[in-house]
Amino acid sequence: MFGKRETEKFDPSDFRVHDRREVRGLKVYVEGQQVEVLDYSEGGVRVASPASLPRVAVIEVYRGADIIQNTAAVTAWSRGKQTGYAFRPKLKLTNINPVSKKELDSDEVKKNSTGGVSGSALRNRLKL
Repeated sequence: MFGKRETEKFDPSDFRVHDRREVRGLKVYVEGQQVEVLDYSEGGVRVASPASLPRVAVIEVYRGADIIQNTAAVTAWSRGKQTGYAFRPKLKLTNINPVSKKELDSDEVKKNSTGGVSGSALRNRLKL
């Protein structure tokens, strides 16, 4: 009425930014733990795992023996055993190796002449 046309209703749950890829033959690892891949696109991945998964993770996607994607990702949503990760390729992740007890016990390496922590101790700890 009055010039308005009936248009097809838009369902936002059907909207996809990235096209879906075939998941047959894909292996996905979240922080080194293999998970079942349910959905995959250039923007993210939906996986299922009986174990709890981290909020921020490094995700590796393999097709056969070839790695096709290795990127950081953050949890977009989680329901039951399923988790949706959004890829964040610009996110930088840094892992710092844990310090062994032997390094913690040696006082001569950690202190400089003024009693503060020496620069070499910090470099050794961060593995720079």
